[in-house]
Amino acid sequence: MKHAAHDHAHSGSPHGPRVATARAVGAAHAFAMVLSVAALALAPAEAGAEPAKVGVAAPGEVASTDPGSALSLEEVAKVIAAATDTTGEPQKRALEAVGKLGQDAVPGLGKRLGELRKERQGGVFAAIKLVKEANGGRTSAEGGDLVDALLRVQRNDGAGYKATLATALCLRALAKIGSTPALRLVVRVAADHDGALRPEVTRIVKVAGDNAVPALIELRRTPDTSLRRWASTTLESMGKRVPGDAVQTPNGELLADVLRAYAHVRENDSIPVIISFVNTDRALVRQAARESVLAFGADALWKLREAYTNLTGKPSPDGWGPEQTAKELFAAYDRARLEEVYSLLDAGLAKEKEGKRDDAIAAFDKVLARQPMIDRRAEMVPAYAARAGELVDKNDLGGALALFRKAARLEGKGPRAAKLEAEVAFLEGKELQGRGVADTEPFRRALALDPGHPKARAELDRLEEAREQKADHTRRYAAAGALLALGVAAIFLFSGKPPRRRAAVGG
Repeated sequence: MKHAAHDHAHSGSPHGPRVATARAVGAAHAFAMVLSVAALALAPAEAGAEPAKVGVAAPGEVASTDPGSALSLEEVAKVIAAATDTTGEPQKRALEAVGKLGQDAVPGLGKRLGELRKERQGGVFAAIKLVKEANGGRTSAEGGDLVDALLRVQRNDGAGYKATLATALCLRALAKIGSTPALRLVVRVAADHDGALRPEVTRIVKVAGDNAVPALIELRRTPDTSLRRWASTTLESMGKRVPGDAVQTPNGELLADVLRAYAHVRENDSIPVIISFVNTDRALVRQAARESVLAFGADALWKLREAYTNLTGKPSPDGWGPEQTAKELFAAYDRARLEEVYSLLDAGLAKEKEGKRDDAIAAFDKVLARQPMIDRRAEMVPAYAARAGELVDKNDLGGALALFRKAARLEGKGPRAAKLEAEVAFLEGKELQGRGVADTEPFRRALALDPGHPKARAELDRLEEAREQKADHTRRYAAAGALLALGVAAIFLFSGKPPRRRAAVGG
């Protein structure tokens, strides 16, 4: 009994041996766990593991879409309805959505305008009258449009008001898009509701300027006499009444639309002007001019014959119709144009042989500006590639990358394609490094295209060595932390006797 009492007093608890055993087992487990962590931290990376890419987002991680062009036709109608049927913050958000509508929304906007044309004219006239009374006889305040003016009068309880606001919203969206198909819909609204909205359409056209010219020209064929007269008057006020003035624009796409518009209305006075563009260096305009001339058919025959005679010095055979004459004229123009281009190309190649690379590249740039897909384009590759190499030596990596890309495009699938693409991949990797992104993928791609690329191999080895050193440092820090944790655990587990229980008061 004394021994039992002595043991009890010494342990401080009737479960002393069990606690000691549990602590010993826990210490062993903790020790084993810490050693495992240390071993894992110090273990080298698996030999076959693919190194992680640094600074590169996973495919599909960021998705960017254009809210306007993503809207379906039904959603276009919903956006317009939301802006007319709400007020306050919801209406503000709906108006922002209208401003984001893109080119893909044009068909939906046209369909909505077609529905709005069926609204009663009286309601539209009443809404426009309210706006004019509030703006001194104008349909829009200074610096604003009809939408702003309608929202200021705050009369959204009538069907006529809502129809007018919906039409104005469609016009705002189309005006912002500004393409020929969009403005084609805008100008036709000038005839809706007996011209009640014509002042707003005129304002939009004046803001659009030259971009509205093709749409206005096309109205010359409309059966609506008042609309034809309005279009002619508007073109005259813009200084675009005659074809020679209408084609005065540096925008190739817009010029092509103007030529097609004249072909659409079959205005014979435009034929000489259109023929003057059938040999232009701008491929888009040249194609539009040739299509437009053919659309005139027999009406263009005499002008085609005249152009053929002026070019070749001999009259066209009497048996040639308009299509055959046009075909022969175009072929003659192409031969003459390509002859000049080939002469320019040969001159550039001669300059390259003389060591005058600047002059050679200047000549090649002119060749490509006139004939981007010339059949001898691969002959210009060495000059562009050599200049790109010079820029690399000067550390102008951006300029070198642009020239190597150009050389690769000219080479196509030729024998030098792989080496040129390898240079592009290498410089793309260097460009990423300049932005702080250490990505090995471009250098791997360069080596796959050109296994003998020394710079790509050196960069790849350097990046992988840096990655391995970083991983080694991480493992060492982890091991040190694990050993520190082991030491702390040992101090607490093996420091001696556990603290005694405090004696009970009054015991």
